[in-house]
Order: sequence, then C-alpha cells, then structure tokens
Amino acid sequence: MLEDFVDVGSMGLSVCRRKIEDLCRDLIVNNDHIHAVEQRLRYAIDKGLGKETHKVRPVRGKKSVKK
Repeated sequence: MLEDFVDVGSMGLSVCRRKIEDLCRDLIVNNDHIHAVEQRLRYAIDKGLGKETHKVRPVRGKKSVKK
C-alpha cells in the first residue's frame, strides 16, 4: 500500500494527498464520538463502584486467599 504513494511525481501531489485522506477518513474521531465514549465510560465506572451494582460488574479482581 505504501508503495502507491512513494512515486509522487508520476501522479501528482494532490492525487496522492486525496488517496491518503480517503484511507484515513475512518480513523478521524470528532467531538461527538469522544463525548459519547466518555459518557459510556463514566457510566460503567460509576456502575462498577456503586454499592448496589458492584456485585454485577463484568470484571472482578481476584480475591486474595489467606493461608
């Protein structure tokens, strides 16, 4: 894939830039996406730390075994 962009002279800089932008378009995250992820993360943390819900959190640490 990278070899398509090495010889910029044959296709021009604008064509090369357009190809790179097309490939990277799915990697761009806007503020709305970040905000939604932040809200879901905060909800999951609060749920895991709450007295009523800490027993149902999906991941638990290992209990220490006393000898």
